[in-house]
Amino acid sequence: MKNIVIAVISCVLFVSGVHADVLKGQGEASYSVRATGHTVHGTVALEPFEATVTEVNGGKMISFKVNADILKMTTKKKKRDVEMHHVLDAGKHQMIQGEVKEVSFALLKADGGEAVSFPFFFGLAGITTEKDAEVLEFVESDGGLELTVGFEVSQLEHFLTPIKKMGFLKVKDTVHVEVHFTLVP
Repeated sequence: MKNIVIAVISCVLFVSGVHADVLKGQGEASYSVRATGHTVHGTVALEPFEATVTEVNGGKMISFKVNADILKMTTKKKKRDVEMHHVLDAGKHQMIQGEVKEVSFALLKADGGEAVSFPFFFGLAGITTEKDAEVLEFVESDGGLELTVGFEVSQLEHFLTPIKKMGFLKVKDTVHVEVHFTLVP
């Protein structure tokens, strides 16, 4: 019976013109938050991930999920990093999650001079919010691709208490995030 179900699903996918490839992914997120007198910058590497590229009737769609370990986030200042890990509740929710759900290559490639964006699902401290991820770069080559997106995150919308002060610095709530994804066959 199981073989019959698999055969029927395979036939339906073949007839409907659906084809899927899996790409291996890696990436890095950079983030910045305004503070009195300057901007605090940091980075975190993404955990390795897989993306599915589906071809449907000549058009390509991409989907993937990513994770980043809060304890690997760094601003290159140990005291600041320890405070940031505490504020982001790393003891309870160590991973930040992101998800791209079926976004078309046609949208990512759009070149009309206007900003192009798509829904990006961002999970922090156990709460997932939908972000409007702006495409900053999209390049296809040799069966793989490079994608860079940017979006804003409010610590308050994840019920985190932002660091109000670091020494004499007053820190803002909104964090600007840019994520660069590299995907290869």
